[in-house]
Order: sequence, then C-alpha cells, then structure tokens
Amino acid sequence: MLMEPNLNIPDQFLVLAHKQDKSGFTGSGISDQYLIFGLTGAILLDLSRLEAIRTEGGMIVPTGKEPELYDAAKEALHTIRQSKKNRKVKYWVRKLDSLGHRYKKDALVNLHRQGMMRLEKKKFLGLIPYRKSYLLNWTYRKKRLEHLRKVMFSNKEASTEDAILLALISACGISAILASHKKERKKIRKTLKAFTRNNEIAGAVSKTLQEIQAAVAASVSAAVVASTAGAGN
Repeated sequence: MLMEPNLNIPDQFLVLAHKQDKSGFTGSGISDQYLIFGLTGAILLDLSRLEAIRTEGGMIVPTGKEPELYDAAKEALHTIRQSKKNRKVKYWVRKLDSLGHRYKKDALVNLHRQGMMRLEKKKFLGLIPYRKSYLLNWTYRKKRLEHLRKVMFSNKEASTEDAILLALISACGISAILASHKKERKKIRKTLKAFTRNNEIAGAVSKTLQEIQAAVAASVSAAVVASTAGAGN
C-alpha cells in the first residue's frame, strides 16, 4: 500500500496536471509552456503564502522575512531580492521560467524516488535523450481532485493551499482535470472561473494570488498562441 505523500504546492500541481493513465501532462499537445508557467506561479504563490513576498501596485516586493523554504523557492526569492528595483508580477513569471524548467526535471526525479512516478529514459531517433513519466500513485491524484471539486462547488472558505491550486488550474487552462466526464467540462470551467474570482483569502495573500494568477494566465495564453501559430507555418 502506497503511503500518503506530503507534497509542496508545486509538486501537487505537477501531479494534478499529469495524465492519470498515460505518459505526459494534460494539455501538453497544445503547449508544454503552460506547465512551466504554472510551476513558476506555484513557487511565487508559495513565497506569498509564507509571507516572503507581497504585491504592491502590480509589483512583487520582498518582505525581508526568512521562512523555511525548499531549494527552488530559495532561488526564486534570492533572484527577486537581487533585482535593483521592484518588477511586475508578469515579469517574474516569465523571468523565472528557466527555474520552472529545472524544477519540473528535479521534481519528477524526486517523485520517482518517492514512488509517485515512474520515469523511462528514451532516445529520439536513437540520438536525443528524453524521458517519459507515468503516474504510479493515481489514488493520490484522484483524492486531491475530488477534494478540490468539493471545495469549488461548496460555499465554504477554501484553505490558502486549495485556493492556490484551483487558481493555477484555472490560469493554465486545464480545468478539464476537475470534470468527472466530458459533458461536465463547460460547467466546471464556468464554476472554477467564478470561484477564483469570488474566493477571498485573508489579507495580502488574496491580492497576490489574483495578481500571479492573472500573470500566469496571460503568459500561458501568449505561449499557446505562439505554439499554435508555429504549428501552422
């Protein structure tokens, strides 16, 4: 029997976005970049949740607090602090996308070690190495999605963690993972948008969540448009 893992928010988002019974991630046929922006947004939102950053006038501002952080969050916070001036949320979502790429790679390895994922090494044309990932602990993903569905459809105040995950799912355009069947997808999309618009989390976390969600959504939209245009050429 698989043990219930204790995953941080970026790792949870990675598991939720993964296909349950196939290799790869939901929506990756359109653009893999949504996942990277989602992971970057998750790291920034974790920094906000832990009060290491806040937003002021659409800018990310370090607070000076020193919470206990995982490596990717430490690196993101260090980069933000090194900036000579405060910059817009959208700037940091895109600036830190290389961190998102590295985090995805490292997180998949860590999830593999925890028994959550299986990684297979492949070579394209026998030359270019790449990896395929498969979800092993699908019950964890199923339980988390069922929990998030209940949160979304209820009138109860969501926890900060639940609100962050729902905001990221909405921003990245993968609300279909919350649907129990295809005919429900439109309803889920509308309900999720309403939830993320109306949900209130105390203080600055709510404002920062909204700012980062908007920046991730804008970045994902631009990436999808660019990917679609490239495919048409």
